[in-house]
Amino acid sequence: MAVNITDPRQMTGADVTGRGGEKLGKVETVYLDNETQRPEWAAVKTGFFGSHVSLVPLATAQYDDGHLQVPYTKDEVQNAPHHDPGQELSVDDERQ
Repeated sequence: MAVNITDPRQMTGADVTGRGGEKLGKVETVYLDNETQRPEWAAVKTGFFGSHVSLVPLATAQYDDGHLQVPYTKDEVQNAPHHDPGQELSVDDERQ
């Protein structure tokens, strides 16, 4: 089930947990699909002091009351493509 919320900005700062309830980090930014304007990717701060920002697809994520649940492990998220917050996602970024 894709994330379905009225205002994607409300996800900013949400706690992110992965498979088995493992804490993964916090949502830094949400990226929308250019055509549908629906949330497609979340930039998740991971690592010590949020030192890394990894892209996480939202297609199978669930969001509820300030909490984002994704079906990934901490290692999968930390090894996912990194992205500089505030920069638009290119087609190449999305393919990674």
